[in-house]
Amino acid sequence: MKLKKIVIEGFRGVPTTLELDLDGKSLCLLGENGHGKTTIVDALEYWSRGEVESFKIAGCGLDATINLDHGPPASVTCERQGHPTLRRRLHGPRGEDVEILGPAGERAVPPPLPLLRHMTMVQFMAETPFQKRAALLRVLGLEPLLDFRAALVTAANAVRHEAEGAEARLADESSVLLQQTGGKPVIEFAKGLMTAAGLQPSLSSESDLLSLRAPTAASDVAIRVDRSDLVDQLARSLEGMSQDAVLGWNKVYEDEQAAVAAAVHDLILAGQRALTIWPDPTCPLCLAPAAKAELVSSLGERAEKLAELKERLEVARNELSAHGSRARTAGEAIAKLLSFPPPNGWPEEAVLRKAAEALNRHGDEAANAVRERRSCPPFPETGIAKALLGIRSAALATQQSPAAAAHAQLLAVQAGLRRVNDLKRVARAKRDLASAASGFLELAEKHVEAAVRDEIGRLGSVAADFYGRLVRNPVYSDASLEYTPKGKGGIEFSLTFNRKHRVSPPQRVVSESQLNALGLAFFLARLKVEDVPWRTLVLDDVVNSFDGNHRMGVAKLLAEEFGDWQILFFTHDAVFVSMSSKHFAGWRFQQIIGWSPTVGPIIDDEDPLKRLCARLDAGTAASELGTLARLALERGLSAPLERLRLPIRFSRHSDFTAHDYRDALDKGLSDRGSPIKDSPVLARMRTANYLTNLSAHDRPSDPLLGTEDLRQLVDDLRELANEFVCSDCGRPVWESQKTKQRDHFQCRCGKLAA
Repeated sequence: MKLKKIVIEGFRGVPTTLELDLDGKSLCLLGENGHGKTTIVDALEYWSRGEVESFKIAGCGLDATINLDHGPPASVTCERQGHPTLRRRLHGPRGEDVEILGPAGERAVPPPLPLLRHMTMVQFMAETPFQKRAALLRVLGLEPLLDFRAALVTAANAVRHEAEGAEARLADESSVLLQQTGGKPVIEFAKGLMTAAGLQPSLSSESDLLSLRAPTAASDVAIRVDRSDLVDQLARSLEGMSQDAVLGWNKVYEDEQAAVAAAVHDLILAGQRALTIWPDPTCPLCLAPAAKAELVSSLGERAEKLAELKERLEVARNELSAHGSRARTAGEAIAKLLSFPPPNGWPEEAVLRKAAEALNRHGDEAANAVRERRSCPPFPETGIAKALLGIRSAALATQQSPAAAAHAQLLAVQAGLRRVNDLKRVARAKRDLASAASGFLELAEKHVEAAVRDEIGRLGSVAADFYGRLVRNPVYSDASLEYTPKGKGGIEFSLTFNRKHRVSPPQRVVSESQLNALGLAFFLARLKVEDVPWRTLVLDDVVNSFDGNHRMGVAKLLAEEFGDWQILFFTHDAVFVSMSSKHFAGWRFQQIIGWSPTVGPIIDDEDPLKRLCARLDAGTAASELGTLARLALERGLSAPLERLRLPIRFSRHSDFTAHDYRDALDKGLSDRGSPIKDSPVLARMRTANYLTNLSAHDRPSDPLLGTEDLRQLVDDLRELANEFVCSDCGRPVWESQKTKQRDHFQCRCGKLAA
């Protein structure tokens, strides 16, 4: 599937309408920064995916991609060869669905267009092994594995936290019980208390102690038991409360989608019920004409989709209601304790009063949040949990007979043991649940690992081959993609350095250019291995950090492996365009020659020599063509210099003139003994009037430079280009590289060398 035409209207750098006629052919678009290349790529990404990742990362809505003067709606329309035309419009911060234009037929929306930006490549190589694993699964369409694992991680973490909380509460209550018994075993201590209370000590197990129902004759003991019961009630209420109930409720209701979905769900259910008695062939909700069978099916599907959000809301509502009830129960227990103090008063009475007020208020806030469907303030920090031990001790501290005191203490130990045993059961159940969740997570990790290893096996060798062809440096060899079990598990690149050191991650030894080449190799390998319906590939400034050798590697790899693909290559690198133009037969090379806020990008043929010829044929005055002629001259002289890797003088800013290129070409060919050095056109160009004039960057064109000079320049550049093409095999001299002499080249038949 390839693109036939792209029409962009109203996007950031395109205030009017921009049309790119492709007819299924590849395009290399050269343009300076700020001239609209990124806008075109953004529009294609939005058309294909309904979002623009760079804006999403920056926290901007999609409306930021709309041109300020044009205003909404913006749109991008793409005609596809052999498939319906698709259009996607943009009115505001959220994307819209694709419109399928044209006659009825294929109605399927294609998967996202393969698109790689320079920044995406850099970010991928900088990610952790775990992030690379996620990216691998995502680009291979294995997101369900990630979703499955993420759900299990959330569940496992939740039950683990609950188990840890239960263990902590058990430890606290066990510590309180240990203080009550003075460090003695519970049964031994209870037997002593029974003797002191005048009871027959017939205890042999904790079950005997828990089932003990001793007579309670003393009134002060009954009073003490009442206070202890209130303390126990307070403790149980506090145990049942959790900040998670508040956070869960707030999360659901801050999610506008969930709240709206709940209401819509109820509306749809009402519509379903109404359909059973609705007499007319219309929708009972909107009264639009509709068949009853279709309505039943449609409403059923919508209700099913919204049921999950509705259930989330109900669960959160129930949990917050229970949370608020416990808060009020705890507040009421404290109020009763305050109205029924021991002889010496309650310790930290001020804490008790503030806690009662805060808990009652929080209970009301939770109830109001449920009733009014709004967020609930967080659970207050009362400090009551830390004061419970002192409060419980004070509940037992009254002047009474030794027997009554022992009796009361026995009942307190019995209650403490009951709390400990209850918490043991809870902790055991939570531990079992956490263990089960951990087991499921481990199973999911194994499935993810198996999928990752399988994809590495398919992708790794191809990516390694592509990397070797991109870099072509013997110091770095055997590049591969490997699974690493460290941490959460992930994938990482590795390679052999200097034929003896295995290195991972490769950042330890490679440059930024070589590192990015790995990212590009991985992306291209995926397209080669996977069954991708597209045969169109978008590459945006991917050669930014590449040197000359790597640029040549990119050009050759694309020509050799993706010759049957339509490649849309966007770049501001004129050198790459010049070098690669000989590799890409059938490509269209164009250039954004200007941009304005009212018109947007102005696109013309990329070859400055062709543009110069067209302007001369159109009768443009020579005085207006100086800059274009200089560009054509420098391109014509520098291209063979670059392709043959001939040296040129050092310049920190690469500010070479046409004279510099011509002299370097003359000297380089002479040093290599190439017959091209004796070409008449090179000798003629050395003294040409246009060369002298156009080599001066710091002044405008000489008024003596006329149209005939420029036509002579065009003829000389064409003749010079032909000098580097073999008359026998018709291939350029840089067609192949001699193996014994690295910097010597020859044509296919070997008769022309340089």
